[in-house]
Amino acid sequence: MPEEEFNKKELLNWIETQPELDYLRRQANKTKCDYRTTEKTNDRRIRPIPRTSLPAGSGFFGKIVNAFWVPGKNLRGKSYASKEHDKTLDQTAKVMSLSTIWDFICTYPIFLYALKGVRGFGYTPIPIATAISLFVLWFSNVSGENSTNRTRSRVSRSNISILAFLLLSIAKTALSGVGLEMMLNEQGIMEEQARKIRLQTVQLTEQIAETVTNNDAYTALLVSSQEECNRLEKEQDKISRRWNNRRWEAIEEQKFREPNSPTKIDNEGFITNLNGYGACKRASLILNAQAMSKQGASQDVLANQVSKASGDNLAALYITSRSEYYKFFQGNPLEGFDVEGFRERWASMESRFETDCNSEKCEGEVRWVNGGDAISAAFTQFFEKIKDPSRVASLSLSLYGFIISIILSTSAAALLIMASKNKETRASFSNMLSSKSNQILEEFNDN
Repeated sequence: MPEEEFNKKELLNWIETQPELDYLRRQANKTKCDYRTTEKTNDRRIRPIPRTSLPAGSGFFGKIVNAFWVPGKNLRGKSYASKEHDKTLDQTAKVMSLSTIWDFICTYPIFLYALKGVRGFGYTPIPIATAISLFVLWFSNVSGENSTNRTRSRVSRSNISILAFLLLSIAKTALSGVGLEMMLNEQGIMEEQARKIRLQTVQLTEQIAETVTNNDAYTALLVSSQEECNRLEKEQDKISRRWNNRRWEAIEEQKFREPNSPTKIDNEGFITNLNGYGACKRASLILNAQAMSKQGASQDVLANQVSKASGDNLAALYITSRSEYYKFFQGNPLEGFDVEGFRERWASMESRFETDCNSEKCEGEVRWVNGGDAISAAFTQFFEKIKDPSRVASLSLSLYGFIISIILSTSAAALLIMASKNKETRASFSNMLSSKSNQILEEFNDN
């Protein structure tokens, strides 16, 4: 067989096996020919009419779409391809894209809450959170694409890429259920957090109440604590939290600081580490304990009655411990709550709770003061419920989304590893095959 004929057939066979050259085959089939009867040889008698227009590329919009919904061809090189292998890579790319997009949806609330309250982001948390989430999605996809090229010079890069994809997938999966819970059950998370705060406050108040009766040391400490608390509040009111959040938080820590060591009572009936509490926290504890001691009623009973009457723990915390409420929440939780009826029922203890709103902090819907507290509470509650069989059903769609994230992330990582070890994928990145195809083209042009 002549060398010229052999090279042309080899080139045509190569074109037939390249899925990305399908547009050339379609164009060749539509190409018209000029039949010249005066010519003697076949190659001169039948001449195709040249067409120079080629299909346009995907364009800018197409590139953006491909960055988030990855095409299968991005997982292989250009030296070799087959239709069957490209179908397999398309399936791998779809699973990977579904995984990263699903995690984007689930973790978006995490970034949104993390930016709330951060200095300088007060008015722009949504666009910035969106940009960060999209960047994480894009970076995960790029890591997945780079993981399949395991040629000799790219093995290290491939290992780093698959490791980055795995670590990102694990982190996003761990937060996926938390993010969905924050999206679907924000009110429930706030109520559970309020319940925990209330119980901690009740337990400590009851402990102090047992020792506060007829103890002059508590009275003197109460006066000094109130004076210090008032001084700190005045200083804090002069500071804008938005522009000087660090100083504002430092004063807040002074007001409501809690000791690291456990509470103990000495031989004289005085709590040894009460001075370890912040001034406002200390004054609140002593006042509640004194009221409890004098009236002989349990703070726990009062708080539980508020909780039952209002239907949530936010109202209980708001009425019985306003300072603790403001540390985590803002807004008025008493909407729909019969305040007057409650006052009449508990008239003898009215001095121990407050229902009036005299600050911007208690206006509007209930909301978190700090996004970090919201994320921490949601994370803790989500995994506490997973560990407790009696509460796991309350997660509902959040648990379902968490399981989906696990399945998609695991499948995507496994398929990427399999694709990187596939012989056809390796051949597509082969420099030897690329050199061979270039050689065929050069020989064809020479002939």
